[in-house]
Amino acid sequence: MGWYGTLLLAKSADGPLPAYRGVRQAFGSWFATPSRMRVFGSPLGLYDLGDGWQRVGVRPFYRERLRLAAGVQELAAATGAPVLAGWVSESVCAHLEACSPAGVSVTMHLPNTDEDCGYEHLDGRTAVASVATT
Repeated sequence: MGWYGTLLLAKSADGPLPAYRGVRQAFGSWFATPSRMRVFGSPLGLYDLGDGWQRVGVRPFYRERLRLAAGVQELAAATGAPVLAGWVSESVCAHLEACSPAGVSVTMHLPNTDEDCGYEHLDGRTAVASVATT
């Protein structure tokens, strides 16, 4: 069984990403908990990557709705740094969204097979790579 959720990579000057304003509303409030003992935690928990960059695994809880593209854009504008988020659908595919503070955004679908992945991705995005500026 695989993992479903968002891997979020962003820079924060105000502390940990889960506490950052807007992260929970855009990406969800179920955060993976790191642990050295695999049974008690997840290798996808919050990690400090240095120089303010952090990575965290998160997914919507109960009735929360993922706002992947909008969340990436809002977080990039708020932090003044690029943001990358990838929704992972088990081992079938990943839907990537990235945005710079200047508003340059990238959307990409990465299937693990040659066939259609079978998932309907949120934010009305198609399963093709695109680059857009705002």
